[in-house]
Amino acid sequence: MKHGILNRLALPLLACICLAGCSSGSTDKGAAVPDHVVIYENPRFNFGVSFPQEWSYEEFGTENYESTADREGLPDSGIKVSVDNQPEEQISIFGQLGLIGRNNPYGGLVEDFETGSGLKGRQYIEEHTNFISIYFAFDNNQLSAGGYTGSLGGSIEMSKEMYNRYKGTIAFILESIRITE
Repeated sequence: MKHGILNRLALPLLACICLAGCSSGSTDKGAAVPDHVVIYENPRFNFGVSFPQEWSYEEFGTENYESTADREGLPDSGIKVSVDNQPEEQISIFGQLGLIGRNNPYGGLVEDFETGSGLKGRQYIEEHTNFISIYFAFDNNQLSAGGYTGSLGGSIEMSKEMYNRYKGTIAFILESIRITE
């Protein structure tokens, strides 16, 4: 009789364990740190960031030229990462001459954050019906105290669906931002 109860519980328990391990066909790609990453380092503003190797990206402003009588100098330099290779779903990280400032015109959420290397910044989050915009800037006092010249910041511009799908990976990218020497 003792074994009868255990036998009746064992089969349903085993079935639950097996079903829990089976894939439902949908994966949460954003839940884990990417297996393979690109480690990008910006030579002009001396910052680095890591992101999934599978995602496409574009560098901008790395020419590092000064203004002349014929052309305006580049005020910023950085990288645009296309989330899941979708050009309209972007994360931009850049250095800039001068200060990066942001007010909160739409009354969105403002949050402080810190990267894995200890850089402190502030995020300005604006949620729209199907779209999310997050602008971020790092603490200029902390940057200049460390000998950094210029400002460091960026933006996240994408659909809420894509943001929610890759939220963990986006957090990994933001946490990976660091100053390089």
